[in-house]
Amino acid sequence: MRPLELQIESGAARHTALIPPERAREDLPSALRRLGFPLNTRCGGRGLCDGCIVELLDGRLTHIASNAPVEAAGQPLRIKACQHRLDGHGPVRLRIAARSLLAYQPQIVTDYRINVSCAHDPLVQHITVRRGGSSPQRWSADALIAAVAAARDDGRPVRLADSAAVPGGDEATVTVEYRPDGWLITAARDASAPLLGVAVDVGTTTVALLLVDLHTGRTLARAAAFNAQMALGDDVITRITLCMHDPAMVRRLQDAVAARTIAPLLRTALGDAGAAPENVRCIVVAGNTTMLHLLAGVDPSPLGVVPFTPVFRDHRVLKAADIFGQDCSDICSPAAAVHLLPSASAYVGADLTAGMIATGLAYDEGPCLLVDAGTNGEIILKHRDRLLGCATAAGPAFEGTGLACGMRAGEGAIIRITMRDRPFTVDAVWIGQERSVRPAGLCGSAYVDFLAEGRRIGLLSPPGRFNTELAADDGERLTRWNGTDLALRIAGDRTSPVFITQGDVSKLLQAKAAIAAGILTLLARAGLAPQDVRKVYLAGGFGTSMSPANAAACGLLPGFAPARIEPVGNTSLAGALLALLDSGMAAELSTVARTVEIVELNLDPGFEDRYIDNMCLP
Repeated sequence: MRPLELQIESGAARHTALIPPERAREDLPSALRRLGFPLNTRCGGRGLCDGCIVELLDGRLTHIASNAPVEAAGQPLRIKACQHRLDGHGPVRLRIAARSLLAYQPQIVTDYRINVSCAHDPLVQHITVRRGGSSPQRWSADALIAAVAAARDDGRPVRLADSAAVPGGDEATVTVEYRPDGWLITAARDASAPLLGVAVDVGTTTVALLLVDLHTGRTLARAAAFNAQMALGDDVITRITLCMHDPAMVRRLQDAVAARTIAPLLRTALGDAGAAPENVRCIVVAGNTTMLHLLAGVDPSPLGVVPFTPVFRDHRVLKAADIFGQDCSDICSPAAAVHLLPSASAYVGADLTAGMIATGLAYDEGPCLLVDAGTNGEIILKHRDRLLGCATAAGPAFEGTGLACGMRAGEGAIIRITMRDRPFTVDAVWIGQERSVRPAGLCGSAYVDFLAEGRRIGLLSPPGRFNTELAADDGERLTRWNGTDLALRIAGDRTSPVFITQGDVSKLLQAKAAIAAGILTLLARAGLAPQDVRKVYLAGGFGTSMSPANAAACGLLPGFAPARIEPVGNTSLAGALLALLDSGMAAELSTVARTVEIVELNLDPGFEDRYIDNMCLP
């Protein structure tokens, strides 16, 4: 047999490879990975997402499940690469969009807003104490504990770690570390070295961290990247299910987030700051409940079955060596404390608890809302002395998953859309446009704009159907995707279009209805209407880039005045930083987490009706 010729187009790159006969029937993702084009198989290669979409331009492949041949038939054919293999016949020509490559780097939000004051009382600190009297010349353990307790003067218990030697002399500088049950003296000799801490937001999709000087409170460096768990599963449900079916996946998922995501980011941050890893003595992590279980190496399977009970949701402290391995001295002290912040429930995690503190919502009389409109759609309502929380299954549509040209914010992603009627025109703004980067896809903020603008000019009916007569004013805009689904080109040309299909609109309406119904259900529980709410805090990258006016106009945030909607950035990272720098905030997080009343939307008699009511555009 002769080698199979495989031609690949990706952006401006053109690559031709000869596949040896023994690999001429290899699955497409494996073949492309070997050639340096790793695909974004974020659902674990099960065909559940559109992360690995490629275009078959010429030649023939085989559909794996049916063993049926698949051919381009004279026009580009969009396929899920994970469901296809080479069939030994060539040549084959493929086009890979940037958004389908695992190497694609999103814009990850490390910006945040902190709306509360913060004391400088870090979780790890040096304290200098003096011994009274003239004898003996050596401290006793009890005397040292008493002296540290007096210096702290906060009423919290103090104890001496087994490994901490009692110092000599009249004066001692000791290192003390916060624990949920009090302060721990961990070093009593040579305790004058610099102290560094790390605040981490572990998201399902992305991870962001800050390297902080604990003496000054100054941020020295920041870093962010995709969560490497994405290659095994795109969402928390997928990852929980993997662990339920194969216990070995717990360790693989822990390794993905700890060794292959956080550790490289910390190395980068230390390098940027010119800091020594042995001085990193404290790491504070906020994230959803599933992410914290996996980081700790704890099986999250109970979160996937009724009654959805977490193995833990309290403030938990582990050693860095337990998470990153004994040989982690290149990123931190192996004895460094890793604080996993407290969660409110299985699906209202520490990321929301942190956000309640950072935005000041926990201390506000309200009524006010914190909304993280991601895949799980977590929502918190504060009204007087009540905190109500819920998670609504919005799905990943606003992250671009499952949509024809969806992608996360990054190079080439369309972030803004405006439209006009009579004549019908569409204007798009994308990242890198000023540098002549070509549009590659649409991110969540653009889809929100599309829903609002499309409804405003009459392009979309209340149920979300295209007004083909209006769109026909521009004869090149409307087409059929894969010959069936009606599609509207937003940007690009006929050969490389970026478009929105009628099916995309349906998925977007489902996602926005889930979030809107969750918000309205919490308000109903408190006897409130949208106009009663003084402030809506929008958390996360999606919230930061979204137009508040368009979020209200399309019904994602139903009935709220745009002036009351405030994007607040990465509140999970902000809350982790607050806890790192202020031990009082760390203690407050546990109180807040226990206070939240969790509303199970599937048990609420009005949720389904609200969901159906919000499936239409206002």
